Amino acid sequence: MQQKLDELKAELTQRVHTLFIEKFDGKQREFARAVGCDEKIVRKLFRGEQGMTVNLLFKMAAALKVKPVDLLEGLSLGE
Repeated sequence: MQQKLDELKAELTQRVHTLFIEKFDGKQREFARAVGCDEKIVRKLFRGEQGMTVNLLFKMAAALKVKPVDLLEGLSLGE
């Protein structure tokens, strides 16, 4: 189960990263400012060194102008 959770975390982070590249042109400082977090958190998240809290998910979704549920769509522990 832990392996599946790690895969889901990686997929969610990849989805956020893809939108971040598209909407912020790879500028982590601007993205962190829009999210309302430290740039270090963004770097750690994208390097896979940190997980994403629900609060951070909602803040990132708002900065990316998408609904959190859109980022989570299709992710599931079940078959």
